[in-house]
Amino acid sequence: MTEIRPGRPRGARNVKPTRDDIAAAFATLREAARRGDVDAARHLIELGLADRKASWPQL
Repeated sequence: MTEIRPGRPRGARNVKPTRDDIAAAFATLREAARRGDVDAARHLIELGLADRKASWPQL
């Protein structure tokens, strides 16, 4: 009997986000914080990015 497991199939590679994906995610988070989303602002503070410019991240 085969075992059903959640998640990706065994042997499948992990997919890493691109730099552009990461930059877009942070831009979205920063814009939400500017609109007054307290949770987004909290996440920026946790990540230490609240005072960085919108061009972050530069990897």
